[in-house]
Amino acid sequence: MQCYFCGLKATQQLFFIAARQITRETQVCADHAVTLLQREQPRPQGEPFTEGRLVQFEIEQLHRMLISTKPSDSDCIILQESGGTRRMQVTLGRCEASTLERLLQPQRTPRPLTPEAFARTLHSLGGKLVHIAITQLLQGTYFAVLRINQNGRRFEIDLRPSDALAVAVSCQAPIFVLVSLIPADVGGDPTAASR
Repeated sequence: MQCYFCGLKATQQLFFIAARQITRETQVCADHAVTLLQREQPRPQGEPFTEGRLVQFEIEQLHRMLISTKPSDSDCIILQESGGTRRMQVTLGRCEASTLERLLQPQRTPRPLTPEAFARTLHSLGGKLVHIAITQLLQGTYFAVLRINQNGRRFEIDLRPSDALAVAVSCQAPIFVLVSLIPADVGGDPTAASR
């Protein structure tokens, strides 16, 4: 496979996401992957939706390694601030990224994936996922919670961000990030790790 931009050997695959569905995919070399992941792109202007100290984000891009000179067991997802310009990167395990990729495809699998089964179970028990929130960053790892409403009672469930994002996609629920975790430099490297 060749890089879409320069014709060199492609080592990465970028999935571009809109309205929580993969709209296109592109194979790129390592240099163009870095450029695409780190560049400042034009964004719609407007006030971000906030709830207290939380800012709403959308899934913008899924980045997967195809071929690598060094072993890698992780991919990443790029989150884009809703109505704003800030972006952040969350690292995912290869398995979790594969699940998210399948959930983001317009066609559904014949049998439910685990996040879809969780969503159906929650609905059957009278619960609703209000939103997910990425709330902590400890030693390079993000932490997330599911915020659930069941018959007027609200409670939180601790979950890995990769799993929380998959559940959010399955439930069509909003994604929030604690404002202090959002990278300040829009054009810089939006890095942090999480599983």
